[in-house]
Amino acid sequence: MIVEDWRVLPRGFDWGTTTLEETIRLGHALSRARQGGRPSTALRTQLMAALGLWPLPKRSPLRARVTGRSRREGYRIENVIFESRPRFYVTANLYLPEKQRGRAPAVLVPVGHWMEEGKNAAQVQACCAALTRMGYAAFTYDPIGQGERMMPGNEHINGLSSILTGRAIAGYMVWDSIRALDYLQTRREVDSSRIGAAGCSGGGLNTLYLAAVEPRIKAAVSVCFVCSYAWFLECRQEHCICNHIPGIAQFADEWDVVGLARPSPFLIINGLQDSIFPITGTRETLREARRIYRARGDRVRLLEFDEGHDWSQPMREATYGWFEMWLRKKGDGSAVPEPPFQAEPPKARDLLALKGKKMPRPHETLASLNVRAVPKRKRKSAGDLRNTLIQLLGIPEKVEPPRLHDRGELAADDIRAWRGTYYSELGIPVPFILLERPGAGRGDDLLVFISDAGKEAARKDKAVQAALKAGRPVLALDLRGFGETAHKEYLTASNGILLGRPLLGRRVLDLLAGLQSVRLALRPKRVSILAAGYNCSIVGWFACAIDKAIGEVACVGGLASYADAARIPADMPPGIFVPGLLNHLDLRDLAPLVRGRLMVFGPVDPSGKRLTSSAARARLGREIPIVAAAPEKPLVKWATR
Repeated sequence: MIVEDWRVLPRGFDWGTTTLEETIRLGHALSRARQGGRPSTALRTQLMAALGLWPLPKRSPLRARVTGRSRREGYRIENVIFESRPRFYVTANLYLPEKQRGRAPAVLVPVGHWMEEGKNAAQVQACCAALTRMGYAAFTYDPIGQGERMMPGNEHINGLSSILTGRAIAGYMVWDSIRALDYLQTRREVDSSRIGAAGCSGGGLNTLYLAAVEPRIKAAVSVCFVCSYAWFLECRQEHCICNHIPGIAQFADEWDVVGLARPSPFLIINGLQDSIFPITGTRETLREARRIYRARGDRVRLLEFDEGHDWSQPMREATYGWFEMWLRKKGDGSAVPEPPFQAEPPKARDLLALKGKKMPRPHETLASLNVRAVPKRKRKSAGDLRNTLIQLLGIPEKVEPPRLHDRGELAADDIRAWRGTYYSELGIPVPFILLERPGAGRGDDLLVFISDAGKEAARKDKAVQAALKAGRPVLALDLRGFGETAHKEYLTASNGILLGRPLLGRRVLDLLAGLQSVRLALRPKRVSILAAGYNCSIVGWFACAIDKAIGEVACVGGLASYADAARIPADMPPGIFVPGLLNHLDLRDLAPLVRGRLMVFGPVDPSGKRLTSSAARARLGREIPIVAAAPEKPLVKWATR
């Protein structure tokens, strides 16, 4: 078979105006729907659940200890280690005034994405030192995977695995802050009734959600973070997964989260040149947040600076003024000048809680906590499994058949090739090529081919070629993100998590919608699916479980267990992650829905390494047929039987 040109879309595919536009449209629609609402206790519970903090984790002993003390001009620093969860160590620095009368107000300073520097980034040092010289206690700590907590298993990308059990890395971060407040309350130097929080970027994220769920925060400053979710999507840039709280845009926007901090004063600081948190969305959030604060409107403000994404000195000085007004009843909130300051090297011994040593053993990491979070599941009936899967994927119970658009025929030796498209959703094209041998005896036995490499992979796929030779027609599809519709997968996958529309669910919808249309147009007696690759093999699994009319499915080179994704940190395709999936099911649990129809070829672990037969069987059980070693010939046999 020689098909030279596999292109179907006449003008190509622009991910910026199709797949991404679809998420942006939804984001704006959800934002408009949220306007005019007023936060409630129920909303706070929803937020905490999305963060993975409902019900609240057990407050285990902090086991805090001071590992070092040092003096500076006008203040001193204590290095602290505490456990926010059992054996989950947090490295921190407590800045205290040198000469202090009575208990001091305190400010918790969560840190942004200064990965190597962590709590010792120059901007954080400057902020803590200035606050301390003004008479505050300032407490800052290394976020997960940063500074002294940078270690294997704590990488932020493990936050993708967290969502499989209904958690979020942002939730782990906020819990670290909640426990940091617990520690501050143990210190006799601190006035627990006057605690504020301030942070930039990821620290601004932490501050926003902390103030929304924690009444002990009496004043907050979020720098270079607050923005409506729609405009957050509109910037079309990749953000750390900690920004993408699963499904939050379905029930709240950022002004709702700011409103949950009411009546505590909340200051938003953003840069006019900040490209990743557009000022238009920040202004929209302020407008709606003021409606929520209403009579207390002076307690929520926005200060704009003609700067980019940073916690500059003018921004820090505005931060000090806000705390002076609300925590010490001084001034009108105007900026307070920052004393001259020279930051120390981030690795200076006096600034390290571990003093250059490794984390105490045994210790937990984000990856190990992900493993511990995988629950023991109760067996579900086939009907409950199917309904649960549909809900998790965010697809409709009934999929309507889209119209097929004819894009013309291609001649290729003795093969007839028909090109076409359909739209599974507004603006989302699914290009396909139907290959068949005229007069072949198995024209009603359709094989559908999907692959991470796109439909053009059918050109060299031995099983596809064998099926065509045996007279089977083959329909090769480009599900969204593959082949002609290739796009920035992390961007659309992470945005889909925030919107409550996982990318994997949209791909399953692409396939199911196409099958509906093909059945009407071609009237095949049987439709089977060859799903090849890490992503598409799981699409094949889920489509088979949902659509009882699918004949047989071969899943090739795919993940054997989602539990592995929690156990084995690896750079996995972001499009496979579904929030809360492991709370309800893993692939082996789908056996009652796919029994007798689905077969697995060459399954792999999260790193892409092929599993042995015994390892695959341990993950998938006895009910799913598996060909682990040398699957090529058995796959050809499967395609031609």
